[in-house]
Amino acid sequence: MPFDWSDYRLTAETLSHNADEASLRSAISRAYYFAYHQAVNHLLEHFDFLLSKDKSHDAVWRAFEKKGLSYREVWDKGGKLKKLRVDADYESNAIIRDETAAFSLQLSDRIATILQSIHRQKSSHPS
Repeated sequence: MPFDWSDYRLTAETLSHNADEASLRSAISRAYYFAYHQAVNHLLEHFDFLLSKDKSHDAVWRAFEKKGLSYREVWDKGGKLKKLRVDADYESNAIIRDETAAFSLQLSDRIATILQSIHRQKSSHPS
């Protein structure tokens, strides 16, 4: 059975309630990967998207840039979330607060909500 990426959302939520910086950084990372995999799965299901192992993150978010307003919001929020994740994962001097983790969760939830809404629309109106 394939891994359910939404489990990362639950992990992010749990970690975001901890006060230590390692938990907050991990919450941001898990929130990002939840949204990233929602985006990848959407692209694979609804478009002729080829996932490349190198530079795949930029390619995934950029794929949403010119597909309409809702998709543009996914692109915008995905880019913001990616920056937060890169800071959390690689920048030891980045200031990570509980607000940052909460914002990451909001961004990932919004991305998932948009993609679910589009998926329902496409499923009820196949082209």
